[in-house]
Amino acid sequence: MAAPNEQPAVKPAERPPSDEEKGVGQTPAPPSATPAPAPPAPPSVQTASVTPPPSAQAFAASVPQGNVEPGTITHDPYVDLSALVNAGRIEDTVTVFDYQIRMHTLRADENTEALSAVGHMGDTAGANALMIQVLSRAMDTINGIPLEDIYQGNQQSRIAKRVELVSAFQQTFLTRLWEQYTNLMDRSTAIAEEAEEPLKNL
Repeated sequence: MAAPNEQPAVKPAERPPSDEEKGVGQTPAPPSATPAPAPPAPPSVQTASVTPPPSAQAFAASVPQGNVEPGTITHDPYVDLSALVNAGRIEDTVTVFDYQIRMHTLRADENTEALSAVGHMGDTAGANALMIQVLSRAMDTINGIPLEDIYQGNQQSRIAKRVELVSAFQQTFLTRLWEQYTNLMDRSTAIAEEAEEPLKNL
């Protein structure tokens, strides 16, 4: 029961919503755009690895140079065959009458020159002349001095100086020199036979 003089609560009238609240006259917001998916990445291209050609230096380093083993036959045009001119060459220092003499075996062209210089001399004279011609070319130094520097005379060419000097040696000295030279030739022949031995078993 209501208390005396107490006024009943009056509920305030509700206000109608405004146009703004109703959204009248407003442009509706566009729907949120969904970003377009990114285009697929192109397939990766596999680049074939290309090995560059070897340089000329690398190619030359891979080519064997000289020192061909006995019994080896090669037709490689890049193999250095310049060492052939010294194949079988023997060079040594020998002692004759307390003189230190450096001598070497002759090449084919040097030996031919010595034979040509002798000509058609008789047996004894020819043999002695051949020793002089060969030794003049085979001996390099006597006690470290070149033969042409020991020579004292009027000859101008190197060989002519050597031949005239050796021709003045005593026969005994000349014979001992020839023995030493033939020993070098025997050693050269032995080396050649040793190198040819593997070929006999092929």
